[in-house]
Amino acid sequence: MRKWFLILSILLLGQFPFSAKAQGSLSFSTVTVDIWPEYDQPNVLVIYHYALPQDVSLPAKLQLLVPLSANINAVAVSDSSGTLVTASYDKTSTGEWSALSLEANSRNIQVEYYDDYQLQGDKRTYTFTWPGNYSVDAFTVSFQQPVDASGLKLTPDLGSGKVGADGLTYFNGNVGALTVNQTYSLKFEYTKTSTRLSGQNVQTSAPLDSNVQGRVSLSDYLPWILGGLGGLLAVGGIVAGIIYWRNEQKQAKRSSRRRRPSSSEQESTGDIYCNQCGKRAQPGDVFCRACGTRLRHSS
Repeated sequence: MRKWFLILSILLLGQFPFSAKAQGSLSFSTVTVDIWPEYDQPNVLVIYHYALPQDVSLPAKLQLLVPLSANINAVAVSDSSGTLVTASYDKTSTGEWSALSLEANSRNIQVEYYDDYQLQGDKRTYTFTWPGNYSVDAFTVSFQQPVDASGLKLTPDLGSGKVGADGLTYFNGNVGALTVNQTYSLKFEYTKTSTRLSGQNVQTSAPLDSNVQGRVSLSDYLPWILGGLGGLLAVGGIVAGIIYWRNEQKQAKRSSRRRRPSSSEQESTGDIYCNQCGKRAQPGDVFCRACGTRLRHSS
């Protein structure tokens, strides 16, 4: 009996290294990190783009580490159409890191957080660190230079910057493969006296002239606009003429109705009509029943 208990204990103990090895075998095919100081807030915005290998079974249980001082802005996964949707996660503290535990049903995961830089007068300093709890086949980093920043220093050096489509300067570094427990750090420092944020100062990469694709020039449509206005004026003139003609016809009809009868007509009929409005009077009337004018009786 004791012999079987010993064998069973050895088998159970052997399962723990196997489980740890299985969890440690999970890796990322690519990890891209965007570091944007003073983009839309006076601190550092860090955006992680994770991609799992094609041979990883989904859903995959992940534990993503961010600095303990980080303020989480978003945790998302992409759906079948590639659109990022918010993912649920649990946040716990492990030493100097915060662990974001989630079950990813997609191979693409994105994490965004804000972190404070060190400020000494007008000088800003910050160090980004990849914790190394997963291996990565290809790790890249991109640093966005803040507007109005001077004396920028990156450690390690990422070479010369390139102006992007938004008018901001970017420094890109291809770190390469990283193994488990292999960390990576990028330190930056610069001086800035203004409070302008980069997200409020986005510019176009080319001047907005007539050569820009999709731009509409008013001169191209000016003949059509003038022709349309001329047509509207012509139609308006015709309508005004018709209205004027109809008013003249109505005035002529009113004048014919109000025409006073001549004295010969009054003598032939024996009737008396008002000399002012032409209304026929009743026998014995002295004043017109319509307008009140004194009637003129023939002798």
